[in-house]
Amino acid sequence: MTHFESRIIERNIHYTVSQLAGIVFEYGECDTAVVIERHEFCGQNSGNYRDRRESNGELTVMIIRNHEAKTIMHRRLNQPLTPESMNVVRVIDLTR
Repeated sequence: MTHFESRIIERNIHYTVSQLAGIVFEYGECDTAVVIERHEFCGQNSGNYRDRRESNGELTVMIIRNHEAKTIMHRRLNQPLTPESMNVVRVIDLTR
């Protein structure tokens, strides 16, 4: 199992690798952070990261490097979403 696949499971991401393959194909030519979902946070947003299954982020972000999905995460709206903060060349927001 790859790091990316294990993060999908650990972080309760409701996508499969095959569902995300088209995004990787389309945006994978350079290091890219792709916002694939915005969702309401259910529960108390204390700002603290509790555990991987209870992340308090409102965004689902996938990181692509060298035409390969490397990781996927939840990220809070109050965190910067810039190429510098994500250590990528560009950020693509598919939710707008």
